[in-house]
Amino acid sequence: MEGIGIVTAVSTSTTHTFSKSNQDSIRLIAGLGIEGDAHQGKTVKHRSLDRV
Repeated sequence: MEGIGIVTAVSTSTTHTFSKSNQDSIRLIAGLGIEGDAHQGKTVKHRSLDRV
């Protein structure tokens, strides 16, 4: 079936670090991202996306 993905891991961190801890579960907040993650928020962007 096309368009179906499988999530094998989700990792979060409350600070901007290179290492994040795998989580058993997360809470997604519409328009903001993963609750408690350092990248959560409307204006927070990943640096890698700035180059696109």
